[in-house]
Amino acid sequence: MHARTAEHHIAEIGAERQGMVTAELASASGVPWSVLDHHCRAGRLLRVGRGVYRLRDHPWTWQTQVRAALDLAGPKAVVGFRSAARLHDFYAYAGADAVEVIAPRGQDHRIVVGRLIESRHLPPAHVVTMGGFRVTTVARTCFDLAGDPDPALRSRAGRTVHEQRMARVVNDALARRGLTFAAEVAVLLAHGKRGRSGTRLVRELLRRFGPQYTPTTSEAESLYVELVESTDLPVPERQVALSDKWGWVGTVDFFYRPLRLVVEVDSMWHDGPLEKVADTERDERLRGAGYGVLRVQYGELMLEPATFLRRLQATIDELAAAT
Repeated sequence: MHARTAEHHIAEIGAERQGMVTAELASASGVPWSVLDHHCRAGRLLRVGRGVYRLRDHPWTWQTQVRAALDLAGPKAVVGFRSAARLHDFYAYAGADAVEVIAPRGQDHRIVVGRLIESRHLPPAHVVTMGGFRVTTVARTCFDLAGDPDPALRSRAGRTVHEQRMARVVNDALARRGLTFAAEVAVLLAHGKRGRSGTRLVRELLRRFGPQYTPTTSEAESLYVELVESTDLPVPERQVALSDKWGWVGTVDFFYRPLRLVVEVDSMWHDGPLEKVADTERDERLRGAGYGVLRVQYGELMLEPATFLRRLQATIDELAAAT
């Protein structure tokens, strides 16, 4: 093969694969191993591992490291755990820099990039393709994360924090990542078993949420639920559509139906002048229809939770006394 033709094929492979080239793909394009070896000695390719190379001028990004880990782990490897959570855009793992891949147990894996987790059970139904990567599904990713706490949370003291975090992760997946109750149950039935990490926590979360669960739609709302559930205060309905005599007013964050009390949790996106005008107009319509409205800022929930809970308790007591 002509040298320029070989360079072109190598560059094409790397361009499509985050800068990574494998000897197998190069050979399929007609580029022999001797040419790859020559490019390595010339400094145009950097050897990452056995049969796996990186284009010299391609940056060593997180995506490139994930691709390298997959190439080293073998053709049946998939992106999993925190790396899969980042690719699925899980809010809690948006900045995760972990490189984690899953491969069938018992095969010859010579991975020198990232972390390899071997699994005896990785059926096709648990794998999807995203951006050219084979990735565990949202449901399987939630299960795997449940059984693999972050290093800082692997102590007995960190267990509660991990369980709270996983509740937020599953809530987020149900609200925005396409997870369904049935899909998570299917993974639990297929993959969960006594003693397997994640089985107990996923079973508890499914029991807690239930098939009729309405997820919160933001971190602020999730924090509100956690605070309320830590007290003896009643737990409100979530995401309830309300109307007045002119028609639909909107979907409110939380609704205490017996008290006709609406609670809205405002993130920083409500700080703009247009948003404030819209919120005020909606609150006036709700009050005109006989609803009480209580607004709380996310910052108050974060920094002064006890103060807010006292304010909520006082509002509930006042409305209860009036009914």
